[in-house]
Amino acid sequence: MIPHNFPVPTLHGSDKRCFHVLEALRALDHTVALIPFSRTYAKPGDDDKALLKELKVQYYPSQLIQHKKNVTLNYLKVLNDFKPDIIITWLWFWEMKFNAPSVLIPLTRQLTPKVKVVLFTDDVHSKRERQIAEQFKNPHAFDHYVRRSKKMLIEEMKVYKDADIVVSISEADRREIASMDGGAVKDKVMKMRYIASPWDNVLNTIRTKSGVQDFNYRNNLVFVGNGENPTNIHAMKWYIESLASELKKGIPGIKLTVIGRSWDAFAMSQPESTEYMLFTGSLSTNDMNDAIDRAKVFISPIRASTGINTKNVLALNRGIPLVTTPAGAVGMCAKCDDAILGNPFDPFDNEKLSTSIEMPLLMGRDVFDIVNQVKSLYYDEKKWREFSTAGVKHVKNWFGLAEAAQELDKVLEATLKLNSAD
Repeated sequence: MIPHNFPVPTLHGSDKRCFHVLEALRALDHTVALIPFSRTYAKPGDDDKALLKELKVQYYPSQLIQHKKNVTLNYLKVLNDFKPDIIITWLWFWEMKFNAPSVLIPLTRQLTPKVKVVLFTDDVHSKRERQIAEQFKNPHAFDHYVRRSKKMLIEEMKVYKDADIVVSISEADRREIASMDGGAVKDKVMKMRYIASPWDNVLNTIRTKSGVQDFNYRNNLVFVGNGENPTNIHAMKWYIESLASELKKGIPGIKLTVIGRSWDAFAMSQPESTEYMLFTGSLSTNDMNDAIDRAKVFISPIRASTGINTKNVLALNRGIPLVTTPAGAVGMCAKCDDAILGNPFDPFDNEKLSTSIEMPLLMGRDVFDIVNQVKSLYYDEKKWREFSTAGVKHVKNWFGLAEAAQELDKVLEATLKLNSAD
């Protein structure tokens, strides 16, 4: 049983992740019930509802958290109706309001103590907030995010300790969480990889045209992300302040298409963005894919991040070569994680040249690196085709449903063993 708002692959990152966990659960032939946790303003479309229906997931129409309603009674009714063996919940912080695990875990222990709770976390949240703090030049903003990080760490560790199993989205995150608070939760932390959306894969889709758009018909750069996320905002600020003018010197007239909602305030605060960027606003899945297919390089200058940058998975899945940073490379390939975990202060500083099979993306540690990597793809058709093909192939395996389902099966097996031990 999964209390979550509406897990569909076209909404926020955690909604995508939950949808793909549902896919893996159904691939393993488990019976699944989905209960909306609280009211949400992000409404699913008809296509989204159809996808959820195809998975044959039992859906409860009313939220657990309702104004002037008793949450305990609502939860007890669902528990008695469905009689789950396992509760799956997500840790996510939004404006530091209450999070789902802090509500659900105590209620589960109180109402049905034998049912186990598996907690999915798609980030190392407190670490991400510290990284965001370090991007601010304004001391007040820096102090604000440092305080958030400290508060987040306390809440994060509490729910990790209270859950029966904790599931990260990448090996880098798994190791990070296992080492927190002196290894207090190391024995319960597991990993389930992210699953790429099959309709984004250029070689296997019914929702978009098949085949990779030819190199010669592509121009400019593309980035996907909403303007509400500090990680994306800092990435675009760095692009304008440091990358844009250097890229324009090497590729005259080049522009970056930014796909996603809520960039109006950013554009107004950065008037020079009109020279270097084109903001499309929110697009449908098909229109977004078409825009990506018209660009030559996907640039992802992420400077603060944990978990998986799903935009980077989308890029590889569409067959567009990706240039990103060490932060953006976390979880993207085995060599990426090995380099970052082996030398977190300066990953890839002593790396040997990687093949596109080992690392199907290009890495830039600084402005010089990133500009050169973009130019190398922009002007070299042979190299562009090599990384385009390698990205699509890599996604099928590294972010494949079959591989993720195997990892989820191990998570469920470990959880059920706790039941038998009790």
